[in-house]
Parts: sequence; structure tokens; C-alpha cells
Amino acid sequence: MKAMREAIAGLDRSSISHGGLFLQRYLPEQKNSDQGDPAVWDAYFDLASNTIGKGDLYKAAFSRWERSWAGKGTTVSINKFKVKDRLVCGLGGASPTETGLTLHHTYGTPVIPGSSIKGVAAHYCHKIWGEADDSFKEGGEAHSVIFGTTDDQGHIIFHDALIEPLGRKVCRDIMTPHHQDYYGDKGVSAPTDFDSPVPVSFLSVSGSFQVVIECDDPSEEGQGWLKLATELVKEALGKWGVGGKTSSGYGQLNWEGELLPPEPPKEDPYAEGKKITVRRIPSTNKKKADRLEFSLVEDGEVVRFEDKSAACLAAKEFEAAMKETVKMGQDITVKIAKNDLKAKPPRLFVMPE
Repeated sequence: MKAMREAIAGLDRSSISHGGLFLQRYLPEQKNSDQGDPAVWDAYFDLASNTIGKGDLYKAAFSRWERSWAGKGTTVSINKFKVKDRLVCGLGGASPTETGLTLHHTYGTPVIPGSSIKGVAAHYCHKIWGEADDSFKEGGEAHSVIFGTTDDQGHIIFHDALIEPLGRKVCRDIMTPHHQDYYGDKGVSAPTDFDSPVPVSFLSVSGSFQVVIECDDPSEEGQGWLKLATELVKEALGKWGVGGKTSSGYGQLNWEGELLPPEPPKEDPYAEGKKITVRRIPSTNKKKADRLEFSLVEDGEVVRFEDKSAACLAAKEFEAAMKETVKMGQDITVKIAKNDLKAKPPRLFVMPE
């Protein structure tokens, strides 16, 4: 039986669109093995950077995610942040490449975990805001309301931040540790001036993210806490950054503005399955004088559709029975069996509820 590494050796990796699968499952060799050629690995990273987020699937998923906030109103705060230079989340995560990158499990695109945003904001709140006001220190009232305690989860929800499809970029980056033996032996080998530098490739991210935080309290007081948490996140991400290598300038995000939640989709009053009140009227079709026809009844008034030629008809399988039971001018409640208002001429077919 072939090992999986051998079975995928001839795989065409240029067609792979999921970066996570590429980096975690489709690599033909271990980076730290004797066979790991640095030039080959750099080529893998370059291919991965061009693969991640390729295609229209993520665009559609991101659009659906944006629409999911419709109707949330003042209980949600959506803010756009642009990576100042580069961002790398999950650098120390377990990975065949030795250096990790946090990617969306389903779409394989860069994501900032909500737990990371909450963590850096909580620490910033305690360390910076807590210097001026003890309530923002860990265990203080404000800190507990926003971030929770061991007994209470808090009232602010920090969602995963998704990267915007346009302007998204994953790049091969390099760090050069000079004292590999010292770090690898945990201090057993002393660092020296004649240690050889060892370039290490990793992937970093640039682009814009949408950061979403939500309050579980819709009251005016809850809106105040949400606004406070938003300001805190803006400061923490802008000054401290998030992810790995923040001391080297990585992970800082510039706030670019607040985005309003989309309006919820308007409900179609004539969707199939909806119940409406109709009134039987004489047929408007001279060639079919016996046709069973209805008009809508709203607030006691008989109304027609916007298109005057539209007709409200009984579904064929119910026409005979309804002719016998529904008298001319009688109002009845029916269920819409089929919405065909876009047809020419437009039709709306109804059936008994």
C-alpha cells in the first residue's frame, strides 16, 4: 500500500483553491526532513499564496456573512480595519510547514479568531485603561461586563473577523533567527556571534478585515457598553496589534470606519404558502366567462395587483370544488399555491387554506 505522501506526489496543486488543505494535507514532504529542499518549500509557499481564496466561492460566502447581520440594528457594531503592514495569526500553530497561519476551516481564507480579538482587547483594557480607572482592570466592573469572569461570560460577543475578498493578499515572508541552537535547546547552548543565520519562510497577510462585535443586551445601557467595547477594540488593534510578531510591527490594524448592518430583506406578501384574503369577482376574460377569478381584499377594500392585467385564479386541481362552494362577492382566506406574477400575463394561483 502506498503512503499518502507518495500517492499525492503527482497531484496538480495549481487547481487547489483551499489554502488549508494545501498546507495541511497536500504537501509531499515534511519541511524538517532531510529531503526538505528550501527552494522547493519557497515554491510551495508562493503557490499557496496564489491559491488561498481563489475563485468565487469565498466572495459568495462573504456576501452571505455580511447579510447575516441584517436586522441586528444597534446590537451589533461592524468596523472595517486595514492591515497596516502585515498580519500573521497562528504562527506558532501545529503545521507541517513549521510555521502556521490561521485559515477559515471551510473556505481556507485568512481569519482573525474572535478569541484573539477579545484577548488583546481584554489585556489592553486592563493594562492601559486600567491605569486611569480601576473598573477597567481585570475583576473590575467594566472589565467584567465586557469580557466576563469565571462565573459569567460577559455581555459582549467577539465574532471572528473575515477578510474582504477584494484587496486580499497572502505573501511569503521571511524571518532570520541567528541562534537556532540556543532557541532549540532552550538555553542549553549559549548564543554566539559566529552562529549562522537560518532564513525561515512563513506566510503573512495584508488586506482589510471586518471586525464584528455584538451586545446581548438591546437596551440603551447595552448600546453604551457596545460603543465602549468598540472604542476599546479600535485602540487595541491600532496600537498593540493582534497575532504574532507584534513587537516587530506585525498585526497593527488601521480603523477605516464603521459599517451599517444591511437592511433585512423585504418580505414578499405573495410568497408561495402565504395566506391572503380574496373575493370572488366575475371573470375578466371574455373568452372564459366561467373562469374562477378573485381579487385581493385588504382592509375591507377590493384591490388589484400593481399590474392591472394580473389575475388571481384558483389552482386547476381546486377550481371545480371552489366554484361550487365560493359564491360571487364572497370573501375567503386562501393559500398561495404558485406565484407566477413575473409571467406574461402575470398570475397568482390560490388553493384552500
